[in-house]
Amino acid sequence: MENTSSDIAQDSQKFLYAIFLQCLNKTSVKTLADYLAKTFADIANAQEAAIFLRRGDVYTIQGSYSLRKAKIDASHVGYKSPFVRRLKQIDKDVISKYQGDFSVDEFKVMFMKHTLSRFEIDYVIILGGKKFIGFVVLGKTSGKLLHETEEQLAQLAHQAYASIDYHILRDIYQAAVSELKEMREMHNHIMKEFPYGIIFIEQGAEKISLINQNARAAFNLGKDSVLGKSVSELLASYADSVFSDFLRAYKSAKALRRSFRSGLFDKHALRVKGSVFEISSVFISGAGSEKRGDFITVKSISTQESV
Repeated sequence: MENTSSDIAQDSQKFLYAIFLQCLNKTSVKTLADYLAKTFADIANAQEAAIFLRRGDVYTIQGSYSLRKAKIDASHVGYKSPFVRRLKQIDKDVISKYQGDFSVDEFKVMFMKHTLSRFEIDYVIILGGKKFIGFVVLGKTSGKLLHETEEQLAQLAHQAYASIDYHILRDIYQAAVSELKEMREMHNHIMKEFPYGIIFIEQGAEKISLINQNARAAFNLGKDSVLGKSVSELLASYADSVFSDFLRAYKSAKALRRSFRSGLFDKHALRVKGSVFEISSVFISGAGSEKRGDFITVKSISTQESV
């Protein structure tokens, strides 16, 4: 008894759903892309498959089936190349050299001119949902595919897009969480374990955005709130204190700054009200205004030590 079209459709959906579950279980974009490349090749009965995903300014092969490493390493496409721009304009999931609107010669000119000449291309599958993330190349197939097979490739393209995009976002999130954790650990170490006082003063607004307990103790600040306040505000609040002498020294040194390559202070001895401090600093340049400023260390020196 032959299968009806509805039976084939049901079997196809079960097959694709099983693939989707497999995709979600993959541990990285690379293992997922390799798995998908083989799956695309199996469905299309292709001897070669490559999945191109964006990395920086180019699309490189991040998943493949039956390709030599030399070909994988040497193959890339610029993200602003005519090839990629043309793919983004095509309102299809599966492009075949056997289709009436893409004759063999047109296919070669459009997709192989100095771009993918290392491949024998029979099908290009676009991975594009809300955004274009890449494409799949299938080569050395047995010939024109059945309509049902092309439909299955199109459905797999949507699943591949969703699962790859999910894994890319997950990897970005995990990297961000890992970086945030490292930053927190570094911050805690600096705040609790660093042997000297530290103060970070933003370049533009001249606000104090970091001060540790050692710096507070050196300047008798206790638990006074100085974070987020500008040097001008603090000079008004602490007009006659050791801290105000330090802030005035900062203002004077900053006015004389000629280059950001050297710090404002280099083992500068600040003598105020019977106390001696050794002050050094480096200028830190970051992406945002709040990440640009002077990282200043403060070391208290006893009278005997300073003599």
